[in-house]
Amino acid sequence: DAFMDKVFLLMLAAGVGSLVFSILGGTILAKKILSNIQALTLTMKKIKINGLEERVPVNEKNDEFAQLGSLFNELMNSLEDSFLQQKQFVEDASHELRTPLAIIQGHLMLLNRWGKNDAAVLDKSLKSSLKEVDRLTNLVQELLELSRAENSLINPVDVEPINVWTAVQHVVGNFEVLYSNYEFKIRHSHESLYVNISSRHLEQILIILLDNAVKYSKKEEKEVVIDCSLINEKVYLKVMDKGIGIPEEDIPYILNRFYRVDKARSRKQGGLGLGLAIAKRWVEKYHGTINIESKESKGTNVTVVLPLFNNSL
Repeated sequence: DAFMDKVFLLMLAAGVGSLVFSILGGTILAKKILSNIQALTLTMKKIKINGLEERVPVNEKNDEFAQLGSLFNELMNSLEDSFLQQKQFVEDASHELRTPLAIIQGHLMLLNRWGKNDAAVLDKSLKSSLKEVDRLTNLVQELLELSRAENSLINPVDVEPINVWTAVQHVVGNFEVLYSNYEFKIRHSHESLYVNISSRHLEQILIILLDNAVKYSKKEEKEVVIDCSLINEKVYLKVMDKGIGIPEEDIPYILNRFYRVDKARSRKQGGLGLGLAIAKRWVEKYHGTINIESKESKGTNVTVVLPLFNNSL
């Protein structure tokens, strides 16, 4: 009986001790776990107050909480970049819209004060206003096209394949009619290269590239070369000109919305800085890439790379 009493007391003490240690261990573990959650919660509160620049501190243990923190920071980086791009887009669009609206307002105020009684002033103001209205119309159309390119959900598999050679011939034929003083040369290695892209989108991409090649060609160099080739199961569509070229420091930004190397010169030539951005979005929608190589006073090469349709050859 005495032995059983001792065993009972020993088991009771061990049970109480185990319970105490479990409570202490659970408390410490819970605090450690909750500290990471509290850090995440605190960061969210800071983001709500200070903006998207706040980030969660990540420990070096590479555990689940560290991975969660890293994933959260990556998400916030992407979100911040998206907001900055959106902000820049709104600022650029506002700037582009403000200029023609201010010109139209100025001419209307001029006509309202005294110009309507002067035939010469009336004619000049009306022509200038109509020109700016055309600019506004083109800008709105390109903004809508850019919005479609960014928001469209496209599965290239569901798109009927198109022959690249046929599309190039069609677009170049139209440009030869519009710009009879230019020479358009087409080089190709295959006449049966098919890609999974909408014919309208491929033609729009080609129109943008050829239009830029014509706009920025030199007066004495009116030659544009379009090269179609197949490399490693990918179709390379290259548009080459011998124009004024792009400074090296501007090349990384030339595909951004509203970016123009020389804003005054581009505006004079009718450029809005949206064409290449639209082309880039459509190319990326079809899992392709667009690359630009250029040297000042030497010319520019723009290469569109698209996956080859499997049954093309």
